[in-house]
Amino acid sequence: MKYKQIAVARLGKAARRLRADGTWHVFENEDDTYYRVVKRVMQQVRLGPGEDKSLLTLFDTFEPLPAKVLKEGFRGALSLRVEDDHYMLEQMYMRVFPGWEILARAASGFGVELYFEAGNMLTCRSRFDEWSREAVLDKILVMRAVSETASQ
Repeated sequence: MKYKQIAVARLGKAARRLRADGTWHVFENEDDTYYRVVKRVMQQVRLGPGEDKSLLTLFDTFEPLPAKVLKEGFRGALSLRVEDDHYMLEQMYMRVFPGWEILARAASGFGVELYFEAGNMLTCRSRFDEWSREAVLDKILVMRAVSETASQ
């Protein structure tokens, strides 16, 4: 599933069509995309193939993330996966650079995996065991630190 959020004020006239009652609604005519408005922020979840709508309950207590957290490093959305006994935050891209394998070994100590995707891109992902806003924030910050280290 992909999670996005945007301040309602940034939506302009489109914000008038949103229901701001804090419950999940189908986003426009997309059966696999849902939104809700919480604290003047639209949270949007796009379910992936085979994912059930019941996964939205994971976000029922998930307050919007601080705006600065999502500005860099992620391309518009957080990709979150539910695996057998844990969760994964993934799809943070960075450019391949000479010696990236050394950073990958160091990052693994913080629970972050770097792997070669294709072309000149690396994908960064991190496992976490507890579903909470704080756990997701922690992983985002650790992954951002790895990304910033990679760019130097």
